[in-house]
Amino acid sequence: MPDSSMVTDDWHLPPTINRAALRDADGGDTEFRRMIYGIFTMTVNFDRIREQMAMSLGLSGIQYHILMVVAELSEEMPVTVSLIADRLHTSGAYVTMENKKLMGQGFLDKQPNPEDGRSVLISLTQEGRDAIDAFAPHLQAINDELFDGIGPETFEQFRGIVDHMTRTSNRAAELAENLARDHTQITDAPMSAIGR
Repeated sequence: MPDSSMVTDDWHLPPTINRAALRDADGGDTEFRRMIYGIFTMTVNFDRIREQMAMSLGLSGIQYHILMVVAELSEEMPVTVSLIADRLHTSGAYVTMENKKLMGQGFLDKQPNPEDGRSVLISLTQEGRDAIDAFAPHLQAINDELFDGIGPETFEQFRGIVDHMTRTSNRAAELAENLARDHTQITDAPMSAIGR
């Protein structure tokens, strides 16, 4: 009986997409996969940028984002924990925990919300404002480099794509989590082969 674990040359990578609109002209998915690898590289670089910018302020990546969200939103409206959490697509409990650290470092302050006794309003301290003002030229240089060569029309299209993919990537992540939770349905056969 032939050994089923032997690799043969007639195997081909199954398509990674079903949507015809995303396929190559020949029906393959080479360009799609190349784009996905590019997105992963881009997200790794975004993480690198965020961590280095945060480190220069003595913060973690999430603390840096919270500080910037408070700075951005406080010009337009009272800033609550739930508003920050919604903007960063994370939980209010997580934001509260990180806010306490930022308050301990002197970057943020809080006061009771006069319109809702159950919540607090978050604001920048003068120290927080001074830190952002000093950091702003470096942030401008990084963002200018990041979007070098992007014109207004491309930028508008890119913003729409990012908004759309923020939603679809969340749904795809939930599918991936379900897959991981139920992984035995997929890996039973390969794992049994490894165990031989």
